[in-house]
Amino acid sequence: MSYMQVCTVEKYKGYVGIQGAWLSELLGVATYKNSLNRGHIRSLRRGGNGRSALVDWVSMGTKLKSRVMEELGYDPASAVRESLLHSILRERESLLADKSSHEYYSKIQGKDGHFLKPEKVEELWNSARILEAVRELLDRKRRSAELGNVRLNVKREFESLADEIAGMKDYPHCLPSSADALRKKYNAFTLHGCETLVHGLTGKASNRQARPSGEKAVVEALVASGAKLNDAQVAKVANAMGIDIGRRRVQEIRKENETMLTASREGSRTWRNSVSMQVDRSRPDMPLKMWSLDGWTAELFYRETKLDRQGHIQTAYWKRLVLEVVTDVMNDYPIGYAIGETEDAMLITSALQNAVHHTREVLGGYYAPWQIQSDHYALKAMTPKYAALAKYVTPAAVGNAKSKPVERYFAYLENEYVWALTNNAGHNITARNRANDEYLNEHKYYFPDREGLEMQIYKIIEIERSRKIADFRRAWQNGEASMRRDLNLEDYLLEFGETGRGNMLTPNGLKLIRSGVEYKFDCFDVQMREHRAERWTLRYDLNDMNQALATSEDGTLRYMVSAKKRVPMALVDYREEDWRALQEYRDFNRMLDSSRDTHVRNVRQEAEEYVTRERLESPLSALLLTDSKGQHKTVKRAVQRELVAADTDYEEVEAAIPQPSDIWNRI
Repeated sequence: MSYMQVCTVEKYKGYVGIQGAWLSELLGVATYKNSLNRGHIRSLRRGGNGRSALVDWVSMGTKLKSRVMEELGYDPASAVRESLLHSILRERESLLADKSSHEYYSKIQGKDGHFLKPEKVEELWNSARILEAVRELLDRKRRSAELGNVRLNVKREFESLADEIAGMKDYPHCLPSSADALRKKYNAFTLHGCETLVHGLTGKASNRQARPSGEKAVVEALVASGAKLNDAQVAKVANAMGIDIGRRRVQEIRKENETMLTASREGSRTWRNSVSMQVDRSRPDMPLKMWSLDGWTAELFYRETKLDRQGHIQTAYWKRLVLEVVTDVMNDYPIGYAIGETEDAMLITSALQNAVHHTREVLGGYYAPWQIQSDHYALKAMTPKYAALAKYVTPAAVGNAKSKPVERYFAYLENEYVWALTNNAGHNITARNRANDEYLNEHKYYFPDREGLEMQIYKIIEIERSRKIADFRRAWQNGEASMRRDLNLEDYLLEFGETGRGNMLTPNGLKLIRSGVEYKFDCFDVQMREHRAERWTLRYDLNDMNQALATSEDGTLRYMVSAKKRVPMALVDYREEDWRALQEYRDFNRMLDSSRDTHVRNVRQEAEEYVTRERLESPLSALLLTDSKGQHKTVKRAVQRELVAADTDYEEVEAAIPQPSDIWNRI
């Protein structure tokens, strides 16, 4: 193999190249040029400036490769040995000589707090490794040249290194491909080390003249304006104020301080929702620990038909209803709800009443929640009602919808049920995924009326309850008994009860007539009988007329009353519960009689003690009895004169006078 044949093959930028001059002699100049022009072979490097042209070995066809290998006598791909630079890199890699540079680049952090991306760290690390290998390569060649008393041509070395480094695909880097630029970068690297490769990446000050702090403050104030000026508008206003600044620089200033300027630019509500740290909360593990309630304008249309002023029938197809929902936060169980046209205190009250009744249906008794979370709507009017049910009342912060689980529940209802209905109105009037107007106009005649829409909402709530009621009951049964909080019915009826017409307490109890039906209530508390002169107002719940709350006109007296149990007249009609009811009446009357006797006995005893203590001379003095003329003292003196004239002993007189106890027995 001749020297010329060995030099014919050259590695260039990771490719195996065949010299163009040698290949043109083999194929002929015309055939060589035609192959290049038609793309049969690919040029790697053009000739000139002392360098020969190179043709890519891989781009050659099978026949041409066989002819070249036959002429050379070997495979060009296997003949290219690893360069000295590559061998140095492999050696340093095995010795972990460049590990410190990788740690340096991985810890770089800019002004905005960002670290470099892993691929960028890898790229900078490879660049530093290559430059370290170049330094060692030049040191070796310099020592070899000194041994031969030859001066190393550094410029020519970088010309060859630039081509080789540019083709290093196994070491991705960011080094320049030009020999002069590569040499300058190498010189800077030898002076300043790894910092040379990261200029501009760490947020260091550039050569641009620093802007005065006052001008920058003006720009920041314009950016923070609630008018939400864009970058071009800020630059225009700043230029009018005599500050020379462009849109790009305004953009840089805005991004540098975007977090701090958001509150003024977007508002405090956006600041709290997008910048402030949010509290991550866990759901309760048991029902009735927390209720969350809110109103939702159901995204469902219904048609309303009415007569206009001229008497013509007019139909509106865009009407919607409001759904007030009370959810148990444990599993978003809709424990209570109410449907109306607008959200007001009455609708919220109805939803809470429904929650109380449904709690009794599901759990078998009157239980109260520990906490109620609401918004600030009608808060002043609703706070006493919330407090009558829950121990803790926690209104959500204004504008902070994230803190209310019921808000997410509304989105769930839309995605789970509402989207499939023909009268779906979409999330809101500007929502992207709402049905288009043409579709709604085509199907508006199929919209339900108000009663039909209420039935749709009712079915949605019933489906929701049927899906979640098993988990709801299971969690209640498995929960701690100490966490079950009984509902105070007196407070509940005082705030939520409907009021009946006031009437007096009779032996037959208190009467109430509602929708033509007569209800009778009575109280087993003896003290209420002491206030028979009061006019009582009944507060009741139509869903449970077994008990009510009787309050005096001034509200200072309150008694729980129960519905009177009717007992049959005929004994053959008696059932076991009738006998129990009759026994309750008898027991109460016996207790009432006993209380009466005890009171009278105590009064008599107190009166006797008073008479004895004051030494009253006769029952006439004690009872103050008068004669037919209305005189009392005259009768008293006459009795005394008769006793004295008869010369009766004083002790005998005292014994002849009836004792107070005898008088009481005669009364």
